[in-house]
Amino acid sequence: MDPVFSNRPDDEVAGLAAAPELFVEGYRGAMVRAGMVKLNLFSTSLDSASRGVEKRAVARIVVPIADFLDMAEAMWALRTEILREPDAAGLQPTRGGDGS
Repeated sequence: MDPVFSNRPDDEVAGLAAAPELFVEGYRGAMVRAGMVKLNLFSTSLDSASRGVEKRAVARIVVPIADFLDMAEAMWALRTEILREPDAAGLQPTRGGDGS
């Protein structure tokens, strides 16, 4: 599978090597306000006191709507590529309720 990095592969991003990398397991909450889209991103962690798992916010992304729509289109293209070649992407098959 060829890597899909963006919907504009000719764009270069300065400082990418020094940018922080976040581990994100999902998002909880999205809001559109004043021309911006806000997404609250989380990962899970073990709460040693209660022995429970809790979601912890790791970042909030705020993006102008037009740029968010471009990002969503690029993510959809990446999703399509991953689903086209799941083994190459390292995607584990999901199992149905019957264990298949």
